[in-house]
Order: sequence, then structure tokens, then C-alpha cells
Amino acid sequence: MKKTSLSLALVLLLAACGTTDNSSETTGTTDSSVEDSATEQVEETTEEATEETTEEASEETEAPEETGSEEEAGEAKDEAAEEEAAEEPSEEQTGLDLSAYQPEKGSIRVFVQDDFEIERETVDVKGDLVQEKITFGDIKSLKVYKWTAQEISTLYSEENPADEGSILDEFEAVDAPQDIQSAGTEESGWVLASESETLSLPYGELEEVVVFTQTLVSETTDQETVFTNYYAKGLGLVKEVIEVTGENGYSTVSELSEVK
Repeated sequence: MKKTSLSLALVLLLAACGTTDNSSETTGTTDSSVEDSATEQVEETTEEATEETTEEASEETEAPEETGSEEEAGEAKDEAAEEEAAEEPSEEQTGLDLSAYQPEKGSIRVFVQDDFEIERETVDVKGDLVQEKITFGDIKSLKVYKWTAQEISTLYSEENPADEGSILDEFEAVDAPQDIQSAGTEESGWVLASESETLSLPYGELEEVVVFTQTLVSETTDQETVFTNYYAKGLGLVKEVIEVTGENGYSTVSELSEVK
């Protein structure tokens, strides 16, 4: 009986030891699984963080390129706008068309100056060339003008010409043009004083008259000479005023009185 009890106790003891070993193995297996799972999560988290950091760094690297492209596009746009503005005439240049103020071919305009008469005959008009004959007493002058939308310039002048007919067919300017008036500029010394003047003359009242002025100063004295020219559409020059300042100053006025 004692042997049987001793054997049973030994069996129970061995069983208990086996259970403990199995529990240790199970615990070891569980700990290993937890460690593996934690390691995998850390690795996945690290990989995701690395990928996000790489993507953000890539975006930050690309951002300056996009900014640079926008700046270059803006500069190119500004340059294009400046070139377009340079090619297009200004409002001052396009607002006034001086070609509309050319006198008609064959017309004779009579001016009064004090007790004298001056005749200005438009001998010929070809495009932007206008030939005029001016008669003042026994003195005759031939003048050829370049008359465009933007300027009126004297290309040729001759006193008492042998031929009073048209010379425009074979005309070639020899000397540099003497700019009389230029719309919108002051390069010649002429200033656009008015674009729409109403003028009362012996000829009658004229509207939309353009007025140019020029001031010349003597190099030896303080004397000034002021020229003022008035132009009407379809008539050309209709009034001319010359004023000289100083001790011996004077003024002359020529006004349109008749058109033949």
C-alpha cells in the first residue's frame, strides 16, 4: 500500500513538472510572437515614416522648381507686354491724324498780314508729299512738305523757281527734312498746344483747329521768338503768328481771308 501511494505521488509530481515546462514553453512562444509582432510593427512604421519623409523631401525639392517656373513665366509675360507696348503707338501719337489737315490740291488760300496779301497755292499732292507755291508781292517761294499722320516737315525750299509746276513725280529729298510739327513729340522744338481750338478768322469760324508753338532763344541775347501755327482740316495752315520779345520786339499775324 505504501508503494502504491509512493508511485502515485511520483506520477503526480512528474505531471506537475511537465505542466510547468509546457507553460514555460507556451510563455516563451507567446513572448517570441509578441516580440516578432512588435518588431514587424516597428519596421512597418519605420518604413512608412521613411516613405513619407522621402515624399515630403521630394515635394519640397520640386517646389522651388515650380516657383522658379512661375517667376520665369511672369518675367516672360512682362517682357512680351513691354515689347507689345513698344510696338504700338502711344495715345498721343494715335489721337491726332495730321494727314486730315492737308490742303486740297489746286486750292489757293489768301492770307492778310497788316495791309498785305499772301497767296498759298497747293500745286500738287501725291501721297504724303505736298507742293506749295507762296506768293508775297514779287517774291515767290516753292516748298515741298512731307505731310503724314504724325508729322509735317519741309523737304525742299526754293526762292523764285524757274519752273512753277509740279516737281513731285521726280522729286527726291536732298537735305535732311526740317521738322515743322510732330504730333505727340517735342523733338523738333514744336509743342502741340491744342487739338481742338475754335478760331475766328476773316474767312469765318473754324473748329477742331490744331495749334503748334515753337520758342527759339537767341544765343547772344535773351530775346525769344515764338512761332504759333494753326491748322484746319482740309485747309492746312490757316493762321500764323510770330512774336519777338525784347526791347525791339514785334509781332506779325497772317490770317486766312479767302479760299479760291
